[in-house]
Amino acid sequence: MYPDPVITDWNNIPMMIRSQYLQPMQTLESLLKFTEQSVYDVTGEYLNDLQRVILREASQDPKKTYEEIAIEHKYSGNYIQQIVAPRLWRLLSKVLGQKVTKSNLRSVLERCRDAHNTAIQEPSASNLDRTAIAIISPLDDPTCSVPLKSPFYVPRSSQELLCYQVIHQPNALIRIHGPRQIGKTSFLWRILAYAQATNLQTVVLNFQQAEKSILADLNKLLRWFCTCITQKLKLPPQLSIYWDDDMGSKTSCTLYMQEYLLKGLAAPVVLALEEISDLFEYPRSLRIFLASYELGRNRPKRMSVGNSSD
Repeated sequence: MYPDPVITDWNNIPMMIRSQYLQPMQTLESLLKFTEQSVYDVTGEYLNDLQRVILREASQDPKKTYEEIAIEHKYSGNYIQQIVAPRLWRLLSKVLGQKVTKSNLRSVLERCRDAHNTAIQEPSASNLDRTAIAIISPLDDPTCSVPLKSPFYVPRSSQELLCYQVIHQPNALIRIHGPRQIGKTSFLWRILAYAQATNLQTVVLNFQQAEKSILADLNKLLRWFCTCITQKLKLPPQLSIYWDDDMGSKTSCTLYMQEYLLKGLAAPVVLALEEISDLFEYPRSLRIFLASYELGRNRPKRMSVGNSSD
């Protein structure tokens, strides 16, 4: 068996052969960069040197054992295996919203990176091509959300990445707040697109679609809320079973969500509440609605929320 060649001059290596060396290295580096940025966006801190070493070695094939890593980098094997590595896997599990171990690390990182890239992918055109697209395509309506691949959407890379990670955490709550026409709904639709790409269910409720008589009446509001979610999830309505005038609408709504809607979920759901600011005109309805909703969602079955409001 011949030893692997030592490459001293890349300029003399044919491009096809050169790519066989570079592509795996570039793929690994992109995974490590994605992971490092993901950790920073969630925690505000970067991985330390030893964590980076373990991450790199565990992402390669074949993987080195903890003992081999310890010997090579002059650490105690027990220190890495029993303390540093388990803490790293717990950290990555929290950041990525999926269970991470040494054995599944590479597949989880690739899956999360690919889902992230799919959700934020834009047309791979040059600046000239993008200008041509803008000229020959109808302009997006400035009063509406822009399509997912619109060249006019302004990416918010760090905020988007953070939201993509947060929606995989149990009972997460995201509030998107800002003036009108700043792009909140367009931002929200990209979060929902990512959720669907990672096998989460999505439900969108727009409070502007509710009549004022519904928003002003707490009982009608909570029934409207439960009915809309039921229909969006394609579940048979069961309000007549869970709604009890003697218990009151707040308790009835909580029971309906906990004992019926959440138990009927085939997968975690991302619930997006648009224009909830319309409820601000009705303080009592707003206060009790939010309290009922908080009780209803705070269950083991995950329900993450994107909230678009002014």
